[in-house]
Amino acid sequence: MFKQKERIFNWKSYFRRMIGTILDVELKKTRKKESIRFPDASGLKHKRKSNICVVVDTSGSVSDKELCDFFSEIHHV
Repeated sequence: MFKQKERIFNWKSYFRRMIGTILDVELKKTRKKESIRFPDASGLKHKRKSNICVVVDTSGSVSDKELCDFFSEIHHV
């Protein structure tokens, strides 16, 4: 039903600019990765957590072509 098209918008750079600074970061201490500043101390692993919600308008005001474009862009996110 929906043909995958090339992306129109560069979502990767958009998300880096808009939400890159507000992401939650989970820190975990590890002995395998040494600290850069203090060689004898345990290092830290950073794990970023992000949740993105995408909402699509499927009312009668949206044509089939526009709906295909929406899903194609969502696929590229």
